[in-house]
Amino acid sequence: TLQCEVVEETPHFFWTAVGEMKASIELLRATVGTLTIKREKMLETAKGNFCTVTELANYLVRHDKISFRMAHEIVAVVVDYMINHKKSADEIGHEVIDEIFMALFNRKTTMTDDEIHAALDPAKIAQDKKVIGGTNTAEVTRQLDGRQKQLDADIGEVAALKGKLEAAKAGLEAACRDFVATH
Repeated sequence: TLQCEVVEETPHFFWTAVGEMKASIELLRATVGTLTIKREKMLETAKGNFCTVTELANYLVRHDKISFRMAHEIVAVVVDYMINHKKSADEIGHEVIDEIFMALFNRKTTMTDDEIHAALDPAKIAQDKKVIGGTNTAEVTRQLDGRQKQLDADIGEVAALKGKLEAAKAGLEAACRDFVATH
């Protein structure tokens, strides 16, 4: 009987989930529909916060021929230092990195301030990701074009299925009328 109770309750939970999903989609639609994108503010914020420091670690690995573990340890201490000194990510320079690199591993970085700033530049980082699924503009455009083609195909398929459903409904109604008329 427990199995029957679960089966009997399944539609209830399904329709509850469908209702919650519909409400979430409506909330998303209202949010996205009124969204204002402030590109300059987004870029300014991304340059100042520490969202790109992982790429700085990658640059350290390539430029200074150190392990990822060492690079991430340096960057972690750099971020802590910058936060404690109320400085933003775009203020990181080779002086700060050299001081921490020297304290941790008794050496300095070979990176220049320009290379450090390039490593921390969110727009450059996004454009450098030229791989399938990456953030490069051409790749994002390719992905969006693919999604649009799929959406168009799905809309066509839904329209065809709705047409079949309407035809089946009309056929059922006609069959019902014929049945009632002859019985």
